[in-house]
Amino acid sequence: MTKIIAAVIVGSVLASPAGAFDLQGHRGARGLAPENTLEAFKTALSIGVTTLELDLAMTSDGVLVVSHDSRLNPDHTRGPDGKFLDAEGPAIRLLTLAQVQRYDVGRLKPGTALAATFPEQRGMDGVRIPTLMEVFDLVRRANASHIRFNIETKLTPTSGADTPDPETFAAATVQAVREAELTARVGIQSFRSIGAHLRSCVALRHRSSASA
Repeated sequence: MTKIIAAVIVGSVLASPAGAFDLQGHRGARGLAPENTLEAFKTALSIGVTTLELDLAMTSDGVLVVSHDSRLNPDHTRGPDGKFLDAEGPAIRLLTLAQVQRYDVGRLKPGTALAATFPEQRGMDGVRIPTLMEVFDLVRRANASHIRFNIETKLTPTSGADTPDPETFAAATVQAVREAELTARVGIQSFRSIGAHLRSCVALRHRSSASA
């Protein structure tokens, strides 16, 4: 249980609802299942988390997908040939959704620091990078109306063409959340430079208010 708490769940006290203790599944439940995948989020729901923490990227055709890395990570990514990537793969922003989902992210590459960090992660085959809407649909099908989402838009000051600009990212994220009717259950964060972060937050608030 200690390992599960340390590797899977982050506990925090939230301001809303007052005094509530929020159990967050980091990247789903990456200590137990492949991170940021539907399998990880299913596992997180099964062990009683109240918030799913996840990361966003965007494909070249404008689809929001769940990934911590802006480029395909060779430590847990296999190509269509079933082999682990030898080096960092292409930026998700430069691939279509169909191209992204040709890759399998269901296992940790043996011998890597990541594999040593999560020895209890259950490897599996045929696991794809999911879209944000697929994660929302998973929770809806589970009738888990109490579940919240802590979503990070993966932007850095040096990401350049590897990620969309803050305004594009903000607009797409707001649209997806509103279409899923989950505005009351979603928090959005970004750790880019202060200026870009503020622009993202302002854009989010403005677009939400304008669409209300």
